[in-house]
Amino acid sequence: HGADVWSYADDEDCLVIDPFLADHLSFWGIDIMQLSKTDKTMGELDVDLNMNHDWTRVLEGQEKLESITGPGFVGLRNIGSSCYMNSLLQTLVTIPEVQERYFEQHQAIVRSCPNNDPVNDFAMQFSKVCVGLLSHRYVPNHHANNTTNATSTTLEEEEEGYIAVSKASVVHSIEQEESQEVKKEMVLEKYVVAPLMFKHLVGRGHAEFSGGRQQDVSEYYMHLLEIMNRAERTCLPRLTSTTVPTASVLQFHLEYRYQCSITQQVRRSKLGPQSLTNLLELRIPMDKAVALPSTSSDSTHQESKKQRVDGSEPISTDTDANLSVPFEECLNAFFAAETMDLFNPTLQQIVPCFKTTRFKTFPRYLMVKLGRYYAGPNWVQVKINAKVEVPELLDLSAFRATSAEVGEVEMPDTEENARSNQDASIQSGAVPIEADPGIVEQLMSMGFSENGSKRAALAVSNADVDTAMNWVFEHMEDPGFNDPVIPTLPPLITNSNNVSETSTARSAKQLPAIDPEVINMLSSMGYTEEQTTAALMATDYNIERAADWLFSHLDDLDLAVAEVLGRNVSAHGDSLSVASEVTNKVADIDDGEGRYELIAIISHLGKNTDHGHYVCHVKKNGQWVLFNDEKVGKCKVAPLGYGFMYLFKRLDGPGSLMT
Repeated sequence: HGADVWSYADDEDCLVIDPFLADHLSFWGIDIMQLSKTDKTMGELDVDLNMNHDWTRVLEGQEKLESITGPGFVGLRNIGSSCYMNSLLQTLVTIPEVQERYFEQHQAIVRSCPNNDPVNDFAMQFSKVCVGLLSHRYVPNHHANNTTNATSTTLEEEEEGYIAVSKASVVHSIEQEESQEVKKEMVLEKYVVAPLMFKHLVGRGHAEFSGGRQQDVSEYYMHLLEIMNRAERTCLPRLTSTTVPTASVLQFHLEYRYQCSITQQVRRSKLGPQSLTNLLELRIPMDKAVALPSTSSDSTHQESKKQRVDGSEPISTDTDANLSVPFEECLNAFFAAETMDLFNPTLQQIVPCFKTTRFKTFPRYLMVKLGRYYAGPNWVQVKINAKVEVPELLDLSAFRATSAEVGEVEMPDTEENARSNQDASIQSGAVPIEADPGIVEQLMSMGFSENGSKRAALAVSNADVDTAMNWVFEHMEDPGFNDPVIPTLPPLITNSNNVSETSTARSAKQLPAIDPEVINMLSSMGYTEEQTTAALMATDYNIERAADWLFSHLDDLDLAVAEVLGRNVSAHGDSLSVASEVTNKVADIDDGEGRYELIAIISHLGKNTDHGHYVCHVKKNGQWVLFNDEKVGKCKVAPLGYGFMYLFKRLDGPGSLMT
C-alpha cells in the first residue's frame, strides 16, 4: 500500500515521501492495511493522461478530426521527442521544388549512391523520407488492393529505417484478441514512416539534435538547411543539371540602411553572404496588444490553474492568453528604424545612426517565425500566449528596399577608407599606424591586457580613451581579443602610373610570411591551402579566429574564399573578373513580387521549447490538414493566431529548379 503525502510546511509545501506512513496513520486509528484503494496516485494519473490524451484536439478546437490517408497524407512516427522534426519534414516536403529533386529523382539518387554507402548519404536518406510520405508505399487502401506488396517487410524498408510490421501477422493477432477499433489502429501502424536513419544522419555530431530531447524547431530548420547545402555541394549533379541549391527557394537578402544623425550620410549594406538569410524572425510587441472578448470558459480555465511552487518553472497565469496582437504590428516592429552607434569615417568618430531593414529580394517561399519565447525571471524561458492573427494572404511589397534617393550622400565605407589611407601611407614611405601609447597605458591601468588595449586603440584609430574603452566592452569576448596584434599590409599596391605590379612583387610586399606549420595545422582539418590562406587573411592571421572563420563559412566556403581573394586583388587587371563573378553569384537569388499565400503552420503546445509537443497544419488543395506525428486528419479551421512558424508561398508563380 502507498499514498501521496503532501507537506504543508513553509519550507516544503510539496509532495514528500513518508517512510513511516503506516505508523503515523495508526496514531489516528487508521490501519492502512485495511484500506482499499479508491483513487489513482499522481504518477498513475500522469500515465493515464499520456495514454488516453486525445491529440486530435489541437489548441482551441474541440471537434474530432476526420482522418485522411493517401500520398501526401502519410504520418511520421515519433521516435523519441521527434515531433519537431516530423512537423518540419511534413512542411518541407510540400514544397514542389523539394519534390522535384528528392522525390521524382529517387531512382537516379539510388543508382548514383556513392561508395555504396546509403547510410551516410544525405540525398538518399532525404529522398527515402520523401518517397515514404509522397508515394503509395505507406497508403493502406493502395496496399489493400495490392496484397503481394504488403505481406512482409522488405529488406529495402529495413535498410531505410522504416518501421513496418507485417500486415498479415497484425491482422491475425488483432482478430484473435482485439476489438475492431484496435484492429484498425494496428493495421494503420504499418503505414507510418519512422525516419530513424535520417534523424541520426542530420543530428550526427550536434550537441542537441543528436540526442532524444525536445528541441526548438526553428533551430532545427536552420540546421537542416545547412546540412542540405553542405551535402548538395557534391550530390547536386545527381539531382539536377543546374547549380542552384534547393535551399535557395527559402533564402532572401535583407538590406540594412544606416543614416548618420549628424551628417545625414547614408550607408547601405552590401549584397553578399552576410545579408543572406532563410528565416524572418518577428518580435511580438506586447505593448500593442488589445484585449479579446472574455468568455465564461476562459474564466473557469483561469480559476482552475494552480501556481507551481517548486521553482522549476516560472509561475504562469497566462494573462496574455486573453490578448491579441495585430500581425501588422509585428511587421512594423521589425522594419521600424532603430538607433545604433556607427563609426563615420568622415567625422572620424562613432556617432548615433538610424538603422532600417528592408527586403532586397523576396524568396519563393518565406518562412516566418514569431518570437513567442523570451527569457523571463531567472533566465527561464517564458511563452507569449497572445493571439497573433496571421493573414492567409500577405503583401510585403511596402517593405522592399528602394534605390538611393535624390540628394542622398553616401557615407564612405570604413574598410575602403582604411585601406586607401593605408595604401597612401605605404606608397609615400610613411610608417604604418601604431597604437597610441597613452591610450594603451590608460586601458591597461583599468585591468585590460596590453594586446587587447592595442587592438582597441587601433580599432578606433587612436580617437580617445573613452571611445577605445567602449570598443573594449563590446569586443572583449571576441575570440583572439588578447592575441598579439599583427599589422596587416594593404592588398593593393600600385606604382606612380597606377599600373598593378606583378603577383610576385605584390606577394613580397603585401602579405606577411605565414608559418608553414600554421597552414599544415589548418589543412589537417580537411581544408585546402587556398582556403586556409583566405581564412588567415580574413582574420588578421590569427589561427584561432581563422579556424572559427572556416567553420562558420562551411555552407558557403568556396564563395567566401573567392570573396576574400577577389576583394584583395579585385583592382588588379584580370583579377577583377574574379570579384565580379563572385558578386554576381551571390546576387543570383530568386526574386519576385512581395505577395504571399500561407501554406503551412508549425505550432508548439507547451510552456517552452524544451518540452511540449509540435504539430503542423498544411494547406493541400485548399483544405487544411493536421499532421500530428502519425495521425493525419482534416481540420476546418487552422490555428492562424497561435502558430510558431509560418510558411508562405509567393504568388507570382514559382518556377522549377531543374532547368
